[in-house]
Amino acid sequence: MCIITSQIEKRVKYYQKANAKALKSLVKISNETFVFLTTESVIDCNRMELLSKEELLKRIDPKGPCEIKAISEKFPSFLKREIFSAIDQSPLISSDIKKSIKEIHKDHAK
Repeated sequence: MCIITSQIEKRVKYYQKANAKALKSLVKISNETFVFLTTESVIDCNRMELLSKEELLKRIDPKGPCEIKAISEKFPSFLKREIFSAIDQSPLISSDIKKSIKEIHKDHAK
């Protein structure tokens, strides 16, 4: 799971101070890619976690402002490649997660 945020400037400023190399792991997307986005946003691939569906549902408050979108079927292959690459380049993601992502990417590339 990676977080999508429209607060691009805040993310950029944060990583400029915290770890400039992490800027390469912000993937820009727009509502041309996903119609549910109302403004240009970024996928922050520095804050990636591997979660099961059950774990994700446990973390989300059903009364909160979050909305879960099932987008995997409509997920463009170019964006998957960008995300996998951004996770791999991130200086903040553990090698264990990177290894798991490479296995997932290998399976999806077939």
